[in-house]
Amino acid sequence: MRKKENKKIGPNAVLNTAVGGITGLVSAIVLLLLLAILTSAGRFPESLMREATVLACGIGGIVGSFTASKRQKGKRLITGIGSGAVMFLLTFILAVFSGSGMIAGKLTPAILVAILLGGIAGSLLCAVPGRRRR
Repeated sequence: MRKKENKKIGPNAVLNTAVGGITGLVSAIVLLLLLAILTSAGRFPESLMREATVLACGIGGIVGSFTASKRQKGKRLITGIGSGAVMFLLTFILAVFSGSGMIAGKLTPAILVAILLGGIAGSLLCAVPGRRRR
């Protein structure tokens, strides 16, 4: 008889998804802060800030989903995508309450796609190949 592994999604999955989203958001904010410092020092061109913002959000999505998927035992892809969704919702909520008028601008769909693709990529980086059975 083979022993079956019980891989259910439970309360830990929700907690891991939230932790991954928060980790991704913090890492994206740190990257954006570094880019702002480089731009103000004149080492990074200001014309590339839109692309750099999308790239920083994608890297934040990768970091957050990798963190969430490492903490989760099963269903890693769902956890990674959920982590990206939580990160985007947190970003959107921060944009609503920031007071700027650009809530649903041209950059929002690009950021959503970058975060979700980062979530998928981070969870696939964390995925473990299945063991071969004899």
